[in-house]
Amino acid sequence: MGRIAHTSAPRRMAVAGMLGFVPITFCLGIVLVVLEPIAVTTIGARLPLHRLFTLLFVPATWLIASTGSMTLGRALGGVGLGWTLAARTGLTAALAFLIVNLLMEAFGWHVGGPGAATHFTMLTVLFVSDLGAALAAGAIIGLTLDQVAEQ
Repeated sequence: MGRIAHTSAPRRMAVAGMLGFVPITFCLGIVLVVLEPIAVTTIGARLPLHRLFTLLFVPATWLIASTGSMTLGRALGGVGLGWTLAARTGLTAALAFLIVNLLMEAFGWHVGGPGAATHFTMLTVLFVSDLGAALAAGAIIGLTLDQVAEQ
């Protein structure tokens, strides 16, 4: 990414990436642990478990991707680049997570489905959906930094 951005401060870029990712991920992990029992008892009575999973994790993915990319953009080019990266990356990551999640559901892999406990379905769906989101977000960050470097 540092080469794509033509930055002379790759260490600053790495630190900004870590500071943008780790705190929001940790905080959202705590929030999701607190919200899960409440959501399962209230909303879960009206929604299937896999829909509740999607309802909780798509926005979480958006928040993590947009916060991390905003921090990265601010470190590299200021507030404007930060907001541009946040908008593009957050939306792309959330959409990629949703698409992968729905595709896995279409192939029978969904949270709370038959044999979910023995197949570690929630972890599998979460991992594969997060991987799709991370790849899409990384591509958007790379494309955006390449466009900015050309200007």
